[in-house]
Amino acid sequence: MADITYPGAQGRLPGYLAVPEGTGPWPGVVVVQDVLGMTANLRQVSDLLAGAGYLALAPALYGGRGPKIRCMISTMRAHFAGDGTTHGDLVAARDHLIGDERCTGKVGMVGFCMGAGFVLQLSPRGLFDATAPNYGLLPKDMEALRGSCPMVASFGANDPWRVSARTIRLCVAARQPSSRPYWRRVTYRATSRNTATPATAS
Repeated sequence: MADITYPGAQGRLPGYLAVPEGTGPWPGVVVVQDVLGMTANLRQVSDLLAGAGYLALAPALYGGRGPKIRCMISTMRAHFAGDGTTHGDLVAARDHLIGDERCTGKVGMVGFCMGAGFVLQLSPRGLFDATAPNYGLLPKDMEALRGSCPMVASFGANDPWRVSARTIRLCVAARQPSSRPYWRRVTYRATSRNTATPATAS
């Protein structure tokens, strides 16, 4: 497990790379932070994914480009706008994994809260092989979800922002033949927004 830098959309960006044991190759996964940024929890989640056999890269979206508060504001604006430099940084993380000889070339994406919003926005763009948004806000353009890659969306039953299964199914029903299931929503009872922490992920 190591802190690295990789080529982002506008210069190099720091990140945390968790590598499975062994020689690989392994599928990759981009791990997208919540609003708190690069935390010990995000590193632990990345380590858990590496333990499951994924080459996991968590970009530090608030790092490397001036004062942290400016990076935070820029990232949040991109989240609510649905596009921006942050999206480019996440796609660049995917490209970095694909370029790593230890990666199979298959790359997914998992995100939490604000990060899940980015996951939902990028899922229909044909860049990722599978995604897993955790308690994220739905994008403004709901119709865009029709083109999503395979997805597992997770929500806490007590989360006030939880969306209904029917809402998402209506948006993605036309994506693939019904004989090939590709979307699943998971709701965890008696939980709110910490359903994917290391304490509960096992």
